[in-house]
Amino acid sequence: VYVFYQLWSCWLNDPRVSVATMHTTHLHCHSYSRHPNVCNRARSSHALCSPSGRLGQRQRAIAQHDEYGPSTSSASSSSTSAGTGAAKHEPCMASRRGVAAATAAAMLSAIPAGPAQALKTVTLKDGSSVEVYEHGMSLSIVGLRGSVPAQWILDYKSALGRYAGFALGQRPHLNDIYKELAKPGDRNSAGAADVATLGDAWLGPAIKEGLLQPIPKARTQRWWRGMSPRWQALVTRDAQGNPSPDGEVYGAPYRWGCTVVAYRRDRLESRGGRQISDWSDLLQPKLEGRVAMTDSSREFMGIALKTLGFGFNATARQLAAGGVGVQELAGALRALRKQVKLFSARDHVRALSAGDVWAVVGWSQELTLVGERSNAMEVIVPRSGTSLFADLWAVPAHAHGGHLQRGPSPLLPSWLEFGLAPARVASLPGLKTGASPILLPDAPLTTPTGRATAAPSMQPGVLNHDGGYMPADPACLRASEFLLPLDADTVALYREALELSSQPAAAAAAAAQPAAAK
Repeated sequence: VYVFYQLWSCWLNDPRVSVATMHTTHLHCHSYSRHPNVCNRARSSHALCSPSGRLGQRQRAIAQHDEYGPSTSSASSSSTSAGTGAAKHEPCMASRRGVAAATAAAMLSAIPAGPAQALKTVTLKDGSSVEVYEHGMSLSIVGLRGSVPAQWILDYKSALGRYAGFALGQRPHLNDIYKELAKPGDRNSAGAADVATLGDAWLGPAIKEGLLQPIPKARTQRWWRGMSPRWQALVTRDAQGNPSPDGEVYGAPYRWGCTVVAYRRDRLESRGGRQISDWSDLLQPKLEGRVAMTDSSREFMGIALKTLGFGFNATARQLAAGGVGVQELAGALRALRKQVKLFSARDHVRALSAGDVWAVVGWSQELTLVGERSNAMEVIVPRSGTSLFADLWAVPAHAHGGHLQRGPSPLLPSWLEFGLAPARVASLPGLKTGASPILLPDAPLTTPTGRATAAPSMQPGVLNHDGGYMPADPACLRASEFLLPLDADTVALYREALELSSQPAAAAAAAAQPAAAK
């Protein structure tokens, strides 16, 4: 038989996954009189491929089988092994044609050919015909530019060999990927890929809008079992995109970062200021009008909450239980706003480098680079905790690289585990490039009171090259939080407080009196 077949022994997945889910070729025999003989061979090959068999003992290896060309000797040899005269020979590693023909015919003959086209119809010596189909496995990825280390791509392609395809498209911004998820008709868009990068803050809206599908059988796969509960809670969502322990798994993290503070230690100390170790230190008088922040109202609100002793995800109910109303929250925002000279997504780092401000709040990837340029610059993770963010792999709702063009490619589990393997930590060793999920210490995502439960670090989490751009004391990371979706009451409270904080204190108090009386 003229066979194109590659047998995958899921080297990065659950060894119980059947051979049928990892095939590259469908073999459909039109000679039904030959099926009993082929089924006998299939039982033998199943024993060979079982977890206790020879292939099962190599769960992390790829059992690669040759492609057989249309030469006369190959066709003749295949016909002989498929015939009754070769029935007494058991398929084995030394007879890969036997394994390929027997397994493909017995396990896949009942599966419709789907979109594949018959490559060739072969007429055997007894007059029966065999059609050969090829289903090539490939993995299509759309990632955030610069977030996937180049060495990952080289190593993964090397592991695949020449028997599977791999395509990586890159986009400059997460917003570009999010927009493409709604355009599955474009074959090169993220909406048509098997998997795409998405930030954790985008995960909830994408699920709610129906742009993503759960990762198939995620909880049965080894990469999921190896993740800490903190990560599992982050990516398990309900149909509305809210975290839920009973929800589906919608993402797999591969790197993370956090909000940090970079400041000019020399200028601050020379003018009588104290070093910055926590968020409350941004309120010292020497920094009035000397702070720049990234243009994010959620980050601004979160920092104000931290100065009040709450977490970034404190809800309206938790604030009320702690005695904090809209006026108190607006006051904290107003005090912080007085210190800020500039809100910008681009110019805040330039302002620090130019000396227009002495401290800047921004993302770890950009501010660690600033800290490298000057010995007078210090970059810290506040000791009471900060906000975290992560880049995740998510499956678009219209992914169709799987069997019969449904769902993602069967190679997806191997790619997800590849990025979460301990060997990949060396490619993402710290906050400068984004850190591996393995490096984030476990901690609860939320608390009933909205206040931090982890003990704050006794020293600021200074980031430098000697420490691999990771804080020496992991306590500040345990007290840190991912920004989670907010309920409607909390959103309304935040909006009102932000509006009041932009007004003078007297005018804000007067505006709040009618609302309180009502």
